[in-house]
Amino acid sequence: MTDKSIEQQAEQAALNEEFKPSIEDEINREDEVQAMAKALGLDDGDFDPKAAGVEDAKPLTQEQKEAQQAELVKELKSEEGSLFAATKFLGSLEFMFKRFGHHKFSINPVEKQETIKAVAPAIQKYSGSLVSMMGDYEAEVMAALAVGSLTYGSVSQIKKLKAMDKEKVVNTDETTATDEQKAQNSEQQQPETAPEQTKAA
Repeated sequence: MTDKSIEQQAEQAALNEEFKPSIEDEINREDEVQAMAKALGLDDGDFDPKAAGVEDAKPLTQEQKEAQQAELVKELKSEEGSLFAATKFLGSLEFMFKRFGHHKFSINPVEKQETIKAVAPAIQKYSGSLVSMMGDYEAEVMAALAVGSLTYGSVSQIKKLKAMDKEKVVNTDETTATDEQKAQNSEQQQPETAPEQTKAA
């Protein structure tokens, strides 16, 4: 055996000793995983939910559905619930404007709070059932005006933001063009000054 091969064997033996605990841990962990899989009925490769004791979620009964709806109506008819629903609605609206309009768009916090307060009564009124359109229109009109005003202001703000972005692009192009012209002018001036320096010398 050469010195090089002895050296390689020694390095390999050192590596084996260094990684022996992790290799043994991996083997033990593999045994544990296989034991768990067998307990769950996964050892044959196919998962059987019945053997594993997993049951499908039972569909809600009609009484349970009605109870959930009644609880939701009760929540929405409360002042806190209607304010929460209005806040979620405006948050979704703002997200849509950001997503599809302009990423810097935001609704003024004061305007947002006023709109939430205007929309909440309509949510309270219509949360339980469909009310005939012959009733009192005050809550609906106020909510429609608030949302319409908010939408108009939001669209205007998005247009302004897009115009600002476009202006930045135009200004950047102008700045680049001006820098290029300055560079060309300085190149043209350098050859002119060089002959004058040689004449002076």
